[in-house]
Amino acid sequence: MLFDLAEEYPRYGYKKLTVLLKSLFGIKINKKKVYRLCKEMDLLLPAERHYRSEQSLIAFKEVAVNEPNNHWQMDITYVTLLPKIIFVLGIIDTYTLEIVGYNTDR
Repeated sequence: MLFDLAEEYPRYGYKKLTVLLKSLFGIKINKKKVYRLCKEMDLLLPAERHYRSEQSLIAFKEVAVNEPNNHWQMDITYVTLLPKIIFVLGIIDTYTLEIVGYNTDR
């Protein structure tokens, strides 16, 4: 049953599989037990590592921001709305922390 769920939802980790087991089949099971079973059955997904960029922090410290519209920052965010991905570009004024502009596109 657990193996079938993991095959049907290959991107789900043990926590989401626990919720599925509880909601679909009414099984009372702890997430630690599901983790142990997934580990034994080799169903665990590799852990995602999030790295922090030191260069962005250093570049920000070198800029003296004393007035509005002197320094802007830009960020691109990907929003997944199955089956599409939407890109959101935001521009922020560093002094006032207000959004200067944004754009969305597929």
